[in-house]
Amino acid sequence: MDAFEPWVHLSGEASAYLDGMRDQCLSLAAAWGTTARGLGEAAPPHSPIRQDERYVQQRHADAPLGIGQAPGRAASQYVDAMAQHLQAIAALLQARQVTLSMWPIVRAELEIAGRVGWLLEPGTADHRVTGSQRVARCLMDGIAACCRRRYTAKRMNDREEERRAKQARERLRADLTRLFPDTQTPWTAPGDEAAWNAGEESFLSLAKGADVFGRTWLDDARGVYDILSDYSHPSLMSLESQTERIEADGRIELLYIVHPETYEWQAKLACFTLYRAAHLVAGYFSLDIEILEAWADQADRTRSWFHREPRPDG
Repeated sequence: MDAFEPWVHLSGEASAYLDGMRDQCLSLAAAWGTTARGLGEAAPPHSPIRQDERYVQQRHADAPLGIGQAPGRAASQYVDAMAQHLQAIAALLQARQVTLSMWPIVRAELEIAGRVGWLLEPGTADHRVTGSQRVARCLMDGIAACCRRRYTAKRMNDREEERRAKQARERLRADLTRLFPDTQTPWTAPGDEAAWNAGEESFLSLAKGADVFGRTWLDDARGVYDILSDYSHPSLMSLESQTERIEADGRIELLYIVHPETYEWQAKLACFTLYRAAHLVAGYFSLDIEILEAWADQADRTRSWFHREPRPDG
């Protein structure tokens, strides 16, 4: 069988351009991996995660052991997933299969970042987000995942997985109700979680979480999630903006167009999103951020990607 012939052809200059973006993605993923090693060590007493643990213990005497750590651990696992997506983007850049394919990956990464932002949102000087609020958000996030897993398993007629998901859901619901007796988490179908509340906290949807993250941590990037969704969902308008119709010998063929600036925007957004989310986790655990900052400084020098301003990164 002949080797696959890609439909995207690039000049040498454009190829070098994509390679530079690939290298930025890989180096940032590696920087997060090194930073995350600090998660295996005990966080210092002054770190936000320790403060939240003490807060939860003081206000919820019967709280399950270690529940105060749950939001931070969940957020760090989410950032790990974002780094996996970033490496997938690097692989697409390497393979030159960038047209169409990068949009849904960047969108998924921003959705994950929305969960990180929701869990670790510091709040304002006048209204700080408490450890109890974080635990309520984290448990609702986990319950929603279990509900969705059970729903899918039922549709797939996977009785064993349906049973496991139900058991996990009930364990989390018991923990949530134990801490917040007035909890309301009824669920019969996707979307029902929008009406949930626990401890005066409401559930935040993926779309709203992504939008909030963009407005809060990506320099007020309003509408970014909508752009990513428009180009990820089936849309002839979006496809036509990325293709060119070529007529030859009575036949019409589609040529996929590569605009390097479009893929730089996507790669920049993917990197910036991970960078900001990583800062939230690093700040929450009081991790050493030297290698993250070294990556950002290098990115500024080589591509002028980041013009950073002081932000409350934890």
